[in-house]
Amino acid sequence: MIYHYEFALASFIVLILLCILSLRRAYLPIRRNFFFRALLGAEGLTLVFDIVSSEMDAHHLLFSSGLLYAVNAAFFLGFIWRSFLDFSYIEALVHERGRFTRFPRWLVELPAILTSILILSSPLTGLVFSIDAQGYHSGLLYRIIYANAYFYLLLMMLLSYIGLRRFSWNPVEKASLIGAWPCSSSATSCACTPRRISS
Repeated sequence: MIYHYEFALASFIVLILLCILSLRRAYLPIRRNFFFRALLGAEGLTLVFDIVSSEMDAHHLLFSSGLLYAVNAAFFLGFIWRSFLDFSYIEALVHERGRFTRFPRWLVELPAILTSILILSSPLTGLVFSIDAQGYHSGLLYRIIYANAYFYLLLMMLLSYIGLRRFSWNPVEKASLIGAWPCSSSATSCACTPRRISS
């Protein structure tokens, strides 16, 4: 099977440029800047493990099942926590603009935590994915990965809408806030994930 990495490689180039621009400047140690840099790191790790896990799954006979479980779990964990950090960045951005009633923390954190537990339990349960002599297989609850990502996208859009209605923003800030939506939604599909559904 041939995987297409054009999107992942293009994303990686853009990510490197963002990291260079971000790390060259001194930023205040505030929540928005912390989550932005954490988001860049999570995005980089997710892209790397997306490609590495796909290649290793394609040549699964060369690797131990433990290593295959580890790289696939690393990809899936990066995939979910990247979505969480994306939302957290927007939340910090809106919160800096003015006071508002935040979403309950249990509501925000619980999906990522529960999905992480399901991923880490996969070697025992196979609910999200499994590895056997034939290679990688998607599990019964595989699509919870995407449900998690779209949950955070929905929260992010709702929070952005609230922020745009309640506070004043200049045109560049508005573009940045709204521009995060398509970036987050495109991030819900990495270059190699479609083959995971059909495995």
